[in-house]
Amino acid sequence: MRCETPVRFLGGGGAGMCCCYPTAEWVGILAHLKKLPGIHVGQPDTCRQFMSACLWILRSGSQWRVLPPTHGKWNSIFKRFSRWCAKGVWDKLLSHFSELSDL
Repeated sequence: MRCETPVRFLGGGGAGMCCCYPTAEWVGILAHLKKLPGIHVGQPDTCRQFMSACLWILRSGSQWRVLPPTHGKWNSIFKRFSRWCAKGVWDKLLSHFSELSDL
């Protein structure tokens, strides 16, 4: 499956890596995030950019400081990622979507 709006990044361990996902998948992720208590999603486009930044870090294995500026400020992304870790957001997303076979 090709990305609808592919974004390629250079540098770090993820040279040329595409870190985006189809809109249909994003709609499902966003809907679930909005249901989680104590989570500030903000603007959907900004949240999608944040999620793409997290995927880039996880897939590339790079340090946060190497995050391409197109994703936003690395420290802001890292702080939000850490808050979501502390609140168990990533675990909740994993358990919810691992039950779905098509995502």
